[in-house]
Amino acid sequence: MLKWGLWALVAVPVLIALAEAIRSPKLHFWDYWVVIAKSVDKSGELTDGVWRLHNEHPAVLASLAFWADAKYFNGYNYVLGVFCVLMSIVMLFALIRMLPARLTGLPRAAVAVAVSFLVFSSSALEYYGIGMSGTHWLLGLMPSVVAISFAHHGWTVPALVFALIGSFGHGSAYPVWFTLALIAFLRRDHWWRIVTPVVLGAGVMIHWMTQEHPVAPTIQLVGADTYLATALTMLGEAWVSRAIDLASMVGAVIVVLYGIFTVRAVKERQEPQTPRIDYSGWIGLGVHTVLVAALIGFGRARFSVNEGLAPRFAMVSLLAASAVVVLLAVLGPRFLRTRIIPFALVVGIGTFAVGTYQAGATRSYYPKQPVLAVAMHLEAKSVMLKMSATPMSLAPMRALKAYPFTDDFTLGCHGPELGTTVDLKTAKDLPAPKFESGSTMGAVETGEVRGDTEITGWAQVNAKSVDCVFITDQTGLVVGGGAVGLPRPDVREVISNGSGRSGWAAVAKPGTKDLIVLVSAEGQLYRIVTVI
Repeated sequence: MLKWGLWALVAVPVLIALAEAIRSPKLHFWDYWVVIAKSVDKSGELTDGVWRLHNEHPAVLASLAFWADAKYFNGYNYVLGVFCVLMSIVMLFALIRMLPARLTGLPRAAVAVAVSFLVFSSSALEYYGIGMSGTHWLLGLMPSVVAISFAHHGWTVPALVFALIGSFGHGSAYPVWFTLALIAFLRRDHWWRIVTPVVLGAGVMIHWMTQEHPVAPTIQLVGADTYLATALTMLGEAWVSRAIDLASMVGAVIVVLYGIFTVRAVKERQEPQTPRIDYSGWIGLGVHTVLVAALIGFGRARFSVNEGLAPRFAMVSLLAASAVVVLLAVLGPRFLRTRIIPFALVVGIGTFAVGTYQAGATRSYYPKQPVLAVAMHLEAKSVMLKMSATPMSLAPMRALKAYPFTDDFTLGCHGPELGTTVDLKTAKDLPAPKFESGSTMGAVETGEVRGDTEITGWAQVNAKSVDCVFITDQTGLVVGGGAVGLPRPDVREVISNGSGRSGWAAVAKPGTKDLIVLVSAEGQLYRIVTVI
């Protein structure tokens, strides 16, 4: 009964990740717009830009996925988030299939739980909540893990196929070719299974490395320590996501453990009387994550050592952690192997909880996305650029009729929309902040209210957040809108009965000025008259 309960627990983090993906914003983020602008023309058709490198790595599959999402699924962010959950499920299945045969019964179930909680850890929320990020990375990592799993079982040809797929997805798949050779070597496979991945991998890397590379800036002066620290922090961020020094130490421990495990595997391989190594795939996965961390450390260290702690790299660390747990379960000291059930559960569930800081950082981007949606509709290019969206994506997105250029786009005000007119006489003036007691008040905090700038402030009615915000000209014509419910703990601290989410942000049509900010609450319009 307990065994089946543990196997049921494997599904829990999967369902949590799926729920997070579904509740994420409709509108895409960051690099999605760059890739669309590069790979899709003004008529909505794919161009040869699909084959161009993005951030120094291939993005062929990501370009196709982004285009398909825009063309067939209304361009919703959460569609890609669900796609990332599905890719992670495939990855999890491949990892569980790779568990050593000596792990049986409750220990096997407990280790599977740990691996599930690691793969779907809260620190990986960016993969599911910001679909474009997860799509980029998982289209390289998922095929690599599947390839490693096939190689672990001696199925070289499908392993090579998935390695090739990953090499068109992301640079994180580059090391998998040499990982496949290592696994074949440890398994004592025929020589062609060792040589073929090396030859093909060298060809793939030469192909991509000879392509035109975008010019990447160097933000800081670097040294050998910078590259090392960036790579090690990436390996350690699953357990330490806020401190570079501690994350580096954890990463160093992981590398040393892999070294010990690999040496032991090589020694076992050299003893003909020993059976075929049943953990070769996990050695391969560990080495793969170290090589990926080294590649990214070399490429990103020039920006900042903090790059190693970026949430988008979390899956590398989580896969590394998964390999550590499994290898300790089969090769660790006896006192640990006999207590592998509590050890695995503590590591898996504890790591999931540790990731809450990374998860919170991802969720903090959600509330303001409606501002970008309005900015795109209004072609407010300055605000778009400020929110990391290239204006060159507007024409392709309009041609594809993707969100926010879909029929379901709305300001969320249950009536007023862009281009409609409201009766300004029905609006009450919202009282100015008193910074004492009070429950209904608000202000504009960015000075003059004009077009193509981010307009921010806060407002509350009866100590609650307002329902929506929009902007009109002096005649009542709606020329802008945005987002409400933004966290404003500072307001809550100085005003009694304040709402913790009283913040709002908006954008108006370029070229407009002398504008009016309106909010609605409980069916009543309020005009914010206080400008700070």
